[in-house]
Amino acid sequence: MRKIVVITVLIALISCQCTPHYFIENQRTGDPLVVSALVGETIDLEERDKFELFQGISNFREAKFYSSAGGGYEVHIETETQKLIARNRSSDEFLILREYIDSYEEIYESREEFEQKWEIVDYDDLGFPITMNEVNRHRGGQFSWLACLGFGGVIIGLSSVAAVGIAVGDVWPPNSTSPEEKEREKRTAAKVFVGGIMLGVLLGVLVGKNIKKSISEEEALKKVKEARKPSVVKYFSNKGVNDGK
Repeated sequence: MRKIVVITVLIALISCQCTPHYFIENQRTGDPLVVSALVGETIDLEERDKFELFQGISNFREAKFYSSAGGGYEVHIETETQKLIARNRSSDEFLILREYIDSYEEIYESREEFEQKWEIVDYDDLGFPITMNEVNRHRGGQFSWLACLGFGGVIIGLSSVAAVGIAVGDVWPPNSTSPEEKEREKRTAAKVFVGGIMLGVLLGVLVGKNIKKSISEEEALKKVKEARKPSVVKYFSNKGVNDGK
C-alpha cells in the first residue's frame, strides 16, 4: 500500500511539472503611446522618411505604438492596402526609439556612439535596433538559471516525496515492522533525500549550461528578426476593410 501511495504522488508531481504552459498572445492595451514629443502618437509618411523608419514597408501611410499586456509593445502600421502589426517584447526598445527620434540630428552625425551605448548589434526589417541584451535572451542566457532551478527542483522534490514515503512506513501501520527494519528504512530515507539534493543540483547546473549554449548568436539574431516581422491583419479595398485570414 505504501509503495502505491508513493508512486501515485510521484506521477502526480511529474504530470504537474510536465504540463505545457502556453503564452497568451500579447493584446493591445490602452491608447496609442507617445513615441516622442516630436512625432506624438503617430508617425506619418513625412516623419517616416525623416527618421528613416519603416523603410521596408511599401505604400506606408502611418504607424502607431501600443503597450502590450505581455510586456514590450506592438506597432500598428497602415499602408494604402493593408494593416500590419509587428510585436516587440524588448523592454528597452521603446526607450531606444524615443532617444533615437529626440536626438536624431546628433545620432545621425555619430551613430557609432549611440550603438555602443545601447549595445546595438543589428537592425530589423522596420529599421528598429536589436540589442545584444535581446539576442542573449533568445540564446537562453537569461533563462539558464530558471531552467537550472526548475529542473533541479523537480529532482529534489521527487526525492523528497520518495524519502517521506519511506519514512512514513516506519510509523504506519503501527507495529508493522521491527525496530531494526525501521532503523534501516530511516537510513534509506535519509540517503534518498540527500542523494536527491545532490543529483538535483548537479543535473540542474548541467541543464542550465546546456540551454545557455544551445543557440548561437547568429541563430538568436535570426530569431529576433523573425519574431519582429510584421504580419497582415487587414486588407483595405475600395469597398471597405476585410479581415485578413
